[in-house]
Amino acid sequence: MDFWITGEGVTQAASLASYTAIHFPRQLSRVRLKRIPFWGKGILQQGGAIQDKPRGPGHYWVEIDHNDPNTKESYGWYPAADITGMESKKDQLSAMWDVEGCINGDSKARRAADKKSQENKKKYELLAGRGIGHQPYPYDPNHGNPDARSVQPLYLGLTDQRAETAVIDEIRAFAAAYKDQSGGRWSYRLDSFGENNCHTFIWRLLHDCQLIDLELLNADIDPHFDKLRGLVLKEAAKGAVFGGPGVIVATTTSTARRLIKPDYVDQLVAHTTMTRDELKRRNWL
Repeated sequence: MDFWITGEGVTQAASLASYTAIHFPRQLSRVRLKRIPFWGKGILQQGGAIQDKPRGPGHYWVEIDHNDPNTKESYGWYPAADITGMESKKDQLSAMWDVEGCINGDSKARRAADKKSQENKKKYELLAGRGIGHQPYPYDPNHGNPDARSVQPLYLGLTDQRAETAVIDEIRAFAAAYKDQSGGRWSYRLDSFGENNCHTFIWRLLHDCQLIDLELLNADIDPHFDKLRGLVLKEAAKGAVFGGPGVIVATTTSTARRLIKPDYVDQLVAHTTMTRDELKRRNWL
């Protein structure tokens, strides 16, 4: 049965809006998911290099708009160590495998690295943002970065009538609790499900806060998404350089990439597919 707001004084537009709020996916106006992938699809092919001008290992984060360019609020998950500043390549690779993590890169090591090279740092090359408890809001060091390759609005699913302010409060609560819930570690493990980094932070946020990213399965944006679709990356990233010349991230199609998927992965895929199908059916996409 369809439920409409009707009655004396209720316009047709208001009635239609009430139906839409219940039966259609609703786009959030203040929340944006942003991505700077480390590499693009077809890395071994022409035009598929890491980035035209490599600036780092890439990043995913979520931003909340306050309609004020001077007010920043955003959340992402980082290694607490200044990995690229380590002199030993062995230490760099070891840290990539497992190191302490922190919200928004707000650690003593990353702040110190920023301070040490403050004169040479550009606005979006800072290592440390500000973490939980910062006033007025925490913010990711990449907040507003124009190099974001993908900027996506997030959606609420069918029948989800939460107010956007309530959703934003849930995002804040998720970020505040993430260090404890995740064990406080950051890791990159050749795209296996056993890792815990900015990708998995965002995927857990989408799941726990019941949000939908329509581009979640688009491997043209970032080949990490092939993992969510149950696919193993077929192209070895043997040409990918991390942290400067001499450090090669050699990845192979191996069992390490095919660890058992967490339950949240299938739920994210299902919600994304269902929402895209519904929007296409209504010619909203």
